[in-house]
Amino acid sequence: MKKLISILPIILVLLSSFAGQTFADDYGVSNYGSNCNSSYGGSNYSGSSCSVSTISINKLVQNPKSKQYVENLALTDPNYAPNQIVPFQINITNTGNTSLTNVKVVDSFPQYTTFAGGQGSYNQSQNTDTITVGSLNPNQSESIMVDGKVGDTNTLPQNQSQFCLVNEASVTADNIPSSTANSQFCVTQQISGVTTKGGLEVASPTTISKTPGTGPEALPLLALLPTGLLGALLRRKTK
Repeated sequence: MKKLISILPIILVLLSSFAGQTFADDYGVSNYGSNCNSSYGGSNYSGSSCSVSTISINKLVQNPKSKQYVENLALTDPNYAPNQIVPFQINITNTGNTSLTNVKVVDSFPQYTTFAGGQGSYNQSQNTDTITVGSLNPNQSESIMVDGKVGDTNTLPQNQSQFCLVNEASVTADNIPSSTANSQFCVTQQISGVTTKGGLEVASPTTISKTPGTGPEALPLLALLPTGLLGALLRRKTK
């Protein structure tokens, strides 16, 4: 009995230590897409420290009339024309609390458009422009300017005088998911493509599908026929 009483405190200490460690492990730490380190004070849970890494991206296109950058242009907004340059602006921001490394932006041009200039390296076979940003500190932003170009009339849809295209950009960095953003703009094809010396567009000729009818308004012309024949006979007699 005395031996049991003497070892009882040791058993209680061991049980207390085991229970404290189990409590700390079961309490858990949320790893929200980042690294979290738990800290313990003996058998007492004393919280954790986490680092969250996220990045945002916004894609803008220039209004061809106002020259302002907007997220999208609809059919009712000013349109682009064949062979015209389409300026884009890509904004990325490190919205986390840790620095990001190996940050890259890939700008994918839609059909009927190609890269025309700006930052990055163009891949013609994939029709993409890759911009290497490098690193971004917390709350740091970067603006990227890229120009696209609408194809000529021969490469555009022949049965559509007006259509819209969507340009997509994505951003990646080490150890975080990628983010994407889209921007729409529309194209109007000129029918004739001919202008006057003053720069005004010449309308295409009107196609007549039906011959005008010969109604009562043609009778005065028929009445002139005898007069014409009489004049021809008089000229013969004179000769």
